[in-house]
Amino acid sequence: MPEYADGTRGITQEDVDELNRILWKYEINTPNRIAHFLAQCAVESQRGYGRVEQYNPPDPITYFTGEYENNNRAKNLGNTEKGDGPLFSGAGAIHITGRANYQAFSDYMGDERIITDGALYVGQNYYWESAGFYWSIGKPRTANDDRYDLNKKCDENASVEVITRIINGGKSKLEEREKAYAYFSEVIQ
Repeated sequence: MPEYADGTRGITQEDVDELNRILWKYEINTPNRIAHFLAQCAVESQRGYGRVEQYNPPDPITYFTGEYENNNRAKNLGNTEKGDGPLFSGAGAIHITGRANYQAFSDYMGDERIITDGALYVGQNYYWESAGFYWSIGKPRTANDDRYDLNKKCDENASVEVITRIINGGKSKLEEREKAYAYFSEVIQ
């Protein structure tokens, strides 16, 4: 893996061990699955710098309330209460977002603090775990069929664009994701 984007620290053996544990736990265990997963994580988290979603000034409450409350996006994310936008903003290597995703992850992990403490807690304590969960369990559970089965999509040689649309709902930073995928595909054999 490349160094963290902000240059504050290098990758440690503990980081590698945790990532390997998650890759095996969530069956992200072929070169193509790993390359796609790491490419998405690299862009979503700004190569490890953004353990929680970054915001535009003036402050996080205003920004995330505008992004994730009182609109169709909020409804789709399960944000139903005042304060859900900031509390359940993106966190982890793949930025899980919204009350519904946090509740599913909390239930899966058996950790109520995921709901009570939200993004900061997940970013600090479940950086890789939340990404593995979202990739293999969280996102696939949102459909009644296998259209969001990311491991299966990787096995079918889906494009970075297809994987990005499933993860992100659009084509956000697609070129950056394609470059990351090319990099990881080359170094993971």
